[in-house]
Formats: sequence, C-alpha cells, structure tokens
Amino acid sequence: MISRKNSKYESRRQMLYDLSKKAELQEVTQTVLDDMEDLQYLYKSYSQKYFDRKTVEILGDDPILKGQKLMFMILNRDNSDSKERIRKSLLNLHCSNSIFPEIIHFIKVDNQSIQIKYCSELERELFKYDQEKQDRTEAYNKMEESSDQTIILIHLLCLKHSISNQQDFLQYFNTSKDYQKIKDLHARCQELDFDYLEKNTQSIVHIIAEFYQLFSTYCQMIKPRQEKCTKLIFRVLLQLLLYQNIVIPELLRFMKIIRNSSLQNVQQYCGIIILKPTITLLTQMSQIPQISNQVELLKIEQINFNSNLPNYEQFYLQVLTHFPFILQINAHQVLVNYLEKLTQNYNKHIEVLEEIYQNTEFSQLMEQIDKICGAQIKSIINSDENSEDEFEEQGTNVLQIGTMLFRLREKVFQNNHSAKLKQINDLIEKFKKFLQHEIEHERSFPQLLKYINCNKNDLWIDISDNYDQELLEDPRFSDFLQKCDNNEIQVDFEKGENENEILENQIKLIYHQREQSLDQLKQLNGNLRCDQLMKDLQKSELQHKEYLVKLLVCIQYQIYL
Repeated sequence: MISRKNSKYESRRQMLYDLSKKAELQEVTQTVLDDMEDLQYLYKSYSQKYFDRKTVEILGDDPILKGQKLMFMILNRDNSDSKERIRKSLLNLHCSNSIFPEIIHFIKVDNQSIQIKYCSELERELFKYDQEKQDRTEAYNKMEESSDQTIILIHLLCLKHSISNQQDFLQYFNTSKDYQKIKDLHARCQELDFDYLEKNTQSIVHIIAEFYQLFSTYCQMIKPRQEKCTKLIFRVLLQLLLYQNIVIPELLRFMKIIRNSSLQNVQQYCGIIILKPTITLLTQMSQIPQISNQVELLKIEQINFNSNLPNYEQFYLQVLTHFPFILQINAHQVLVNYLEKLTQNYNKHIEVLEEIYQNTEFSQLMEQIDKICGAQIKSIINSDENSEDEFEEQGTNVLQIGTMLFRLREKVFQNNHSAKLKQINDLIEKFKKFLQHEIEHERSFPQLLKYINCNKNDLWIDISDNYDQELLEDPRFSDFLQKCDNNEIQVDFEKGENENEILENQIKLIYHQREQSLDQLKQLNGNLRCDQLMKDLQKSELQHKEYLVKLLVCIQYQIYL
C-alpha cells in the first residue's frame, strides 16, 4: 500500500484510488491494462518514492486523465527498478518458505547463461505470492547479492523437494503449457556447453532435465486418449477391483478378438484380444461394495449408463485428480493384470472356470487363438522360459493373452482334480475365519508361515501338496473347527477384510509376539516352504512385507530379539 508519510497528498491519492473502482475509469484504462485488477495492483504496489514531485503535479484537476498519464510513467520507468523489486520478491518468497512454480515460465537461456526473464508479467505473478511485504531477515541480507542462477536454483530446489510422488508432480504441473515450457527449456539447455557452466547453472540444467523426464513419462497420461467413455470407465473399475484383490472370473465371457482397429493399429491377419463390457456389466461392477468410496469420488454412482454417460474429458479429469496412476495402465496391461490375478486365485473359482472353458463361444475363442499362434504358445509353455521378448515381437497381444489363457486352462483341468480343489477352497475359507478369530483375541499362529505363498503384490493361503492334511491335524485349528460345528464360537467375520489383509495382520501379530513363540518359530528353521517364501519375497513388490521378512530372518538366523 502507498505509505502515509506525506499526509498533504494522501487525500488526492485516496481520491484517485476511489476513482479507480468506478466503471468510467475502467473504460479509459482498458487500453493500458488488461482489467481492473491490474490497475488496482499498480496503484497499490508501488512505493512512495515513485510518487515524486512531478508525479504529484500531474494529479491536477482531472485525476482520471492524469491517472492514465501516471500509469504510462510507471509502466515506462527505469527497468532496473523493476528488476530490483522482482529479485527482492523472489528472495522474500524463499525466506518465507513459499514455492513459486511459475519460475519455469520466466527463465531464459542465452549465451552460455541461464537468467531470469524480468517483465511486468513476472512482477504481477509475484505480487500474488507476496501481497504483504516481508521484513528483511538475516537470511535475506546474506542472499541479497546472489546471482540470477542462485535465485532460480533456490526456487527449483524447493519445488523439487516438494515432489515426492506422482501426485505431487501433477499438483504443481498439470497443463500442456507447463510441459511445453519445460520441454523448450530442456532443449535450450542441451545447446549449452555443460563443462563450462558454473556449478549452480549445471544444477539448474540437471533439475530441468529431471522435470522433463517426469513430464515425458506423464504427458501421454495428461493428454486424454481418444476412446469411448465406457471403455475408460471399465478400465478404471476393473483396476480398482484388482487393487482390492477382487477377481470376477465371468469377465472371460466378454473376451473377443477384433481384426480391425485404427486406434490400436491392429494387424489384419492377427487381430487383438479385448474385453468388451456391456452396460449391465458396468452397472454391476460399479455397485460392488468394496469400491463404493472410489465410485463415489468419480461420481459413477450418479451415472445412468443407458442414457447419460459423462463427457469423456470431464470423466478423464476426475480420474486424473483422484487416481492418476490408473491412467498410466493401458487396456492391454489391465487385461494382463486381470489374468494374472485370476490365475493366482483360480482354485477359488474352479467351478465357474470349468463352465466358462466348456462354453461353446469361449471354446471358439480359444480355437481362434490356437489358429493364429497355437504353435508358439505350445513352445512357450513347454519351454517355461521368459517369453517377454517374444510377446514384444508379436506386435499385438494375442500371443501373450493367449498363452495366459492356455496356462489357466491347464491349471483348471489338470488331472481332473476339481473335486479336490473344492474341498481345499472350503478349508481355506474356514482357515481364514480361524485366523480372524485369533487376531480378534490377539493370539498369534506361527505355523501360518508354512501355509502362505507370495507372488508380485499379494500373499495368499497355499495348502497344496498335502499341506491341507497337516493343517487339519493342527490341534488349535481342529479345536476351532469342532467349536464351530458345535456353535460354541460366535464371531462376526463380515469385516470386509480380504485374504491378503488377514494374512498381513496375523504376520504382524506373530512378529510382535515372537518371544512367546520361540519354540514354534525354531521348529520352522529349514522348512522348505519358509525358505521358498524368503526367495519369493526378494523378488516381490508387496507393500507390507517388512514384518514377514523380519520373521523369516529370525527363523533362518535364530535371532529373536
């Protein structure tokens, strides 16, 4: 605000300020400033020293006309004054721990140097961040003589340290304008002779390169793909369900091979396998309770899929806001994720899978896949080697998805053991209830470590290889089953916990009560299942594996404290 140092001219300045709010003056100043906000900013932001004697003299009988002249004088004053104010504002922002992402729009690269682009637009942007003048702190005094490179580096480092994940990155940079600016800056920086740059300038180049790499990763995600909104909704819903370890085997019925697609560049002779949902299926998926919170965030529960599908761009932005990581997963990868999860849990859905594979339409799909690349699939399955390179060479997903479908079919029908699997599934359900009951009473069950398996992101109960019989003979579990049969145990098991969560909770309990279970843990030393579990964990991306790893280390090295 203008200082009250000289009360003689305060009334005139106030009159001019009041007039600046009137509609008549808005029209006059339209050619000078973009809008009224800019005009008020100019009046309020310049200090007393700019209102010198000459300035006061022009505020004569016609303040509207003279005010316009005043604006002309201010806008054309010595550029060094503007530069000084901008530098002070940037340093003040840093000293007040404020982040100024817009700095990327005001960086220029020229003649082996990176500098600030001083202009009125930068000053207006800074004014938004620095409405009230900060006191000159000790930190500011030390840095007042800093170079442009130091000031830029300060703000870029603050911005970089505020970005710890993708969500943070998109919070600060979420427009194509920002991406283009960083892209241009990166290109200009590549023209510099890096070895001859000063240290701070080299650091700026490194940070700009990091931001460019981040944007290069996410720019395709930020730009909406051209696809039907129903496909995007299906992709999002399916991935949300997979995150909750919910697998719907019936989705296999919606698989089909398409021979033409300009969007996916499908080769005519090969085609591509897709999941094509119906409106009814989308409605049913959106009503699954375990993802009700996510559905509410995306406003899907308000959608009538038959009549009022949302605008694609609007729904895309909803997903980008709440679940940006899903947009990085294309339709093919979602399909792969689904089949991987289904294969891991096939024994829980054995009856449904048997029926699907015996269905006429699905059998025809398998025959189509066999005609296209059956020989390659057979070779891959028999060799049991990593086939990722071969999948890449194929060009479309038929080989990879086909291989996964054929492997799943082998599991479903191997040795015609579906009756045995149904018994195992029933036992697993009872075992999960037992574990929940023990957790409810804060009792650990160390033998659990023999009955679990681990893949990429999940834990699950594995009682194959006759371990089911061993589990049935365990005194604590058999006692639990007997009490259940006699209705002696009344516990509410409808907590919505999935298998992975139950196992994680029990593992945590085992770890915390390890001192009370020393003898049982020692007995697990050298157990083949436990040794294999440790090997699998080394390759696993499981989020909450800390306690499990600690337990296995305790067992292997007999260290319990």
